[in-house]
Amino acid sequence: MGFGKKWRSWVKKDFDVGLFRGVPVGFSSLRILHLQFADDMIVFSEANIEMVRNLKRILRVFEVASGPALNLDKSKLFGIGVEENQCADWAASIKCEVDSFPSIYLGLPLGYRRSSTELWKSILEKLPSTVASKLNKMIAKFLWGSKSGKAIHWVKWDHVCKPKEFDGLGFTDLKLKNRSLINKWIWRFGVESSSLWRRVIEAKYGFDHASLIPKPRNPNKVSWVRRSISCPIGVVDDAFTHNVRCVLGDGSSIEFWDDFWTDVPSVKVVFPRIYVVAVKKTEKINAFGSKANGVWSWYIELRRVLFEWEVCIWNEFMLMINAASCSSALFEIACCRVDT
Repeated sequence: MGFGKKWRSWVKKDFDVGLFRGVPVGFSSLRILHLQFADDMIVFSEANIEMVRNLKRILRVFEVASGPALNLDKSKLFGIGVEENQCADWAASIKCEVDSFPSIYLGLPLGYRRSSTELWKSILEKLPSTVASKLNKMIAKFLWGSKSGKAIHWVKWDHVCKPKEFDGLGFTDLKLKNRSLINKWIWRFGVESSSLWRRVIEAKYGFDHASLIPKPRNPNKVSWVRRSISCPIGVVDDAFTHNVRCVLGDGSSIEFWDDFWTDVPSVKVVFPRIYVVAVKKTEKINAFGSKANGVWSWYIELRRVLFEWEVCIWNEFMLMINAASCSSALFEIACCRVDT
């Protein structure tokens, strides 16, 4: 069965009249109805028999109206938080197969545990750091002919992993490659603000929609995959954080104290005294000032009058943020800094 704009419009109408409700994401108003890739589709439904039957009716009516045939022999019903017997009964009532997690969809594993070997067969870019380190050691043992015990490493590992054009051996450091591929998702988070995957991440983990960089409000409640992507961002000396700078536009997307928008990665870290006496601690830049005719005017409210020895620190602080506010950009972006 092929699915296009006609199908999306059909599902939207059924949703509006209450025949089909999809599933909510987190505590937001976002609800996921379906995901589709070419002629494959996953439909999400509340766990009750009436919704499951309505879904089959919707598909049958769409089949009659548009022509593509519904193949129930290749359709499967999965239950999350539903008893296996109940899920099997629902599948039998709509004459399709029943399945359970973990499973494979379009070649990708779904619902596998972190330690499962099946998970890592197809998702090499999300290798845990410990696994990447072990694989690097295995490569080194093979390179230096170590079958058991220790062997002399005649060349440093960093040099082994350098490209051949830089006089290296051209081997891949899996730990570094893993981090590079993960950083890609941080970049996409900043540039694909309206994409569905980002909206799902925001709703599930409480990320700020206005932010350019994904930072969970409560890292302990984030899945291990998402945590491996976002948690290093909170470390000031993280290589990716240290080399991604935000370009100031209207001040609506960049965090004043934490994001890298001045000459230093974090204003809060470099000017802790100013941060301590400031009233606002977590707001965006536009909460501390306004831009008129390309010039920023700052209104940084303090809890008390500065001591005489703090005035010098304040002057340095103002010089730095004024220098960073000279950007003429209309929109805010995160860009990579390249050292030459």
